[in-house]
Amino acid sequence: MQAFWYIRQPQLVNRLHTKEGFQDYIAFQLISQILSKRYLEMEMESPLFSAHIGAKDTYTYGGNPFSLELSFTAPIAQREHAFGLMVQKILQLKRDGVYQHELEKVKKIYLSEIPIAKQAYWNGELFNYALKNEMLFPYRKEGLLAWIQELSVEELNVYCTEFLSSLPQDIGIIAPKGSKALQYSEEEVRQWIVEAYKQPVEAYQAPKIIEELYTKKEKEHLKKVTYTKVKPTIPGTEEFLLANGLRIIMKAFQPSAGVEANTLTIQGWTTKGASCFPDQDYYSALNAPSLVHYKAIKGFSKRELDRFKEIMAFSIVVHTLIITNLVFK
Repeated sequence: MQAFWYIRQPQLVNRLHTKEGFQDYIAFQLISQILSKRYLEMEMESPLFSAHIGAKDTYTYGGNPFSLELSFTAPIAQREHAFGLMVQKILQLKRDGVYQHELEKVKKIYLSEIPIAKQAYWNGELFNYALKNEMLFPYRKEGLLAWIQELSVEELNVYCTEFLSSLPQDIGIIAPKGSKALQYSEEEVRQWIVEAYKQPVEAYQAPKIIEELYTKKEKEHLKKVTYTKVKPTIPGTEEFLLANGLRIIMKAFQPSAGVEANTLTIQGWTTKGASCFPDQDYYSALNAPSLVHYKAIKGFSKRELDRFKEIMAFSIVVHTLIITNLVFK
């Protein structure tokens, strides 16, 4: 079953046209993102949430009235336990607030997503002013940038108490036709939530994060390989040929503004696709990338690696190459 529940934020609705009201809205966005990240941590830790779990602010994602949407997918037999785990994160955030590193991370993401180009910025501002009654005045961006940068943990924690004090007012369940979940009454579901809010609040424990995949000693024993800089086959690139035959092509590019502005992208291909293998090995070759993607590395579990990738802000994407072959000259 998939459950959706909403904590309304009516105090935000009529104040978007003021500076203070928009600051409240930004704080609400940051809290929603922090709560969502904590749910993601829980999804990695608990096999209960196999498909979906999350939190988001409905105004930003969908233009609905202000509310905090909470949602999860879990087995019907574990429904009350799932509600309990979801509420535990809310109670932790309300009682103990956020940590400095959490605030710094969401602030960095938020600031990086603000449009830099003046035309794009004002196009968005005029749209929000006309349709959403958001404030519009010169230098709004500069003023809010400073406010976000100076926002402290103590100040945001005051907002946590404000935004997370009430119980969910709106609830919904999605389940296949004939599912037992569709037989639950509204009173039953609300009672699960009420009971979940009565549970003792445990201290939030941030998951243990792998600090590095290779120790300093291991790095010292890595063997250096020789390489040759060759004439590039693609204009505007640099090309290197390693001793093991691997060819590296490097090309600088101007990324758009955003969270990936300072990232390095590495892409690689094999010279043969899955269709080059015998029929009896075709599906093995087809599924091999997924096995590589989810296999533990150096004894680390997939969840440990996922947390490491998330905190280090990099991703690994593996796709199956099906075409007959690729020829590199």
